[in-house]
Amino acid sequence: MATIKAIIKKSRVKKNGEAPIILRIIKDRSNGEISLKRAIPEKYWDSNKGLSKSNYPVSTALNALIRKECSNIQSIIDKFEIEGEEYTIRNVIDKYRGVDLQSNKSTITLAQYFKEYLESNPTDIGLGAMKYYKTVYTQLSKLFKRVKLSDVSVKHLKKYENYLKGIGNQQNTIHGRLKVLRKILYKAKKEGLIVTNPFENYSIKQEKTRRTFLVEDEINTLAELELTQESYKLVRDMFVFACFSGIRFSDVARLRVNNIVPKNDHYYLSFRIAKTKEVLTFKLPSRAKEMVDKYNDLSNQEALLFPILAEKVFKDEKKLFNQISSKNAYFNKVLKLLAEKAGVTKHLSFHISRHTFATVALSRGVPIEVLSKLLGHADLKTTQIYGKIMDKAKDDAMDKFDF
Repeated sequence: MATIKAIIKKSRVKKNGEAPIILRIIKDRSNGEISLKRAIPEKYWDSNKGLSKSNYPVSTALNALIRKECSNIQSIIDKFEIEGEEYTIRNVIDKYRGVDLQSNKSTITLAQYFKEYLESNPTDIGLGAMKYYKTVYTQLSKLFKRVKLSDVSVKHLKKYENYLKGIGNQQNTIHGRLKVLRKILYKAKKEGLIVTNPFENYSIKQEKTRRTFLVEDEINTLAELELTQESYKLVRDMFVFACFSGIRFSDVARLRVNNIVPKNDHYYLSFRIAKTKEVLTFKLPSRAKEMVDKYNDLSNQEALLFPILAEKVFKDEKKLFNQISSKNAYFNKVLKLLAEKAGVTKHLSFHISRHTFATVALSRGVPIEVLSKLLGHADLKTTQIYGKIMDKAKDDAMDKFDF
């Protein structure tokens, strides 16, 4: 039996402070959403009742509308239940919108379904991925504007792949774009909108990429580089800190003084990973501790460890994400200049610090299971990539003896 609840989307608050009202349908641990096309300030919303509070200026009219539309949806659900007909959340949504279900196929287009998927802002799409998803949506809307979701086939996948090649995308970019489409179609099949996912008969090609990392001499050369510009020093120091801690730029940027815990002449780092929301705690090595001591303002435990973000952006997740992305791009530009100055020929970016940490750890004998925990990987397979890199590095080293 499906249930209905009116909610507000706090993650999509408008500039005027109003959050959109959504009618959420829940069935078998899945959910679908219908926009009421109304918005309300959060302070006027009663989340327990799923209605506006009585002190909201148009409370009576709004609550009457919410009750009416919830009743309409409930009637559709009741009809399916009474007739003993198998149904999905999508069936309910389509029926609510007046879609003909006689053919047992939804008439919604791929573009419409994708748009609804984005607008519902599911929790499995973060701010970083959202921009990527919107690019795919724009491309698919252009190519397949009137193509029904139920009609998407292998020929459409091929057409999209050829389109991506035609605009100059590299194979791994094409792979990423197709993975997004595959996820959308997987969700559609799960909701009963399509019988088969065309990706079941279509493979997505991916090229192997070479992960760049620095060896210890290169890290030391960068760390000892004479710099006069303070902003360049900060970029270099944060990069070195990351080489000896292995944490992502988005996490380094968010670190506060209270994330550093002194204990027995050592520092322990304890923070919540932005990407996975998991808490990670470990002892910092001496080289990372040096960077902490350089920037640590003990007088203010709430201060950012590395002062690169404005405090006001922390009140808005989207603004925070945008500023972190902007700073990351700037850091990568500076790192290229520093690499040139230090005589490092590798193409540097901040993420290389993470690769460097992993490869140095393995070369020093850190077990891969421990490294996986330090990197915050959910799956050991992700960490094993670095093991393969080290195997290749060993093979290359031994090839030097062939003379």
